[in-house]
Amino acid sequence: KFNIFIYALMLFPIVVSPYLLNFSGLVYLIAAVIFSSYYIFISYKLLKEKDLIIEKKIATKLFGYSIFYLFIIFTFILFDKII
Repeated sequence: KFNIFIYALMLFPIVVSPYLLNFSGLVYLIAAVIFSSYYIFISYKLLKEKDLIIEKKIATKLFGYSIFYLFIIFTFILFDKII
């Protein structure tokens, strides 16, 4: 569980880097910060959970969100280029 949380924290600057390197604009940055923050939040909830049943539910939610997260990040990269 700790590795998942560390991964989420390490992912944040990587996802923000297209804006910092001038590959994308402010629309992408705002979306990336919001969706990445929620990803970190779910990872933190998983890290702190002690109940095995709730832990499995959070892990399932995190897995589903990670697929959605990847899709939404790429969508906002595309959307930001169109604007």
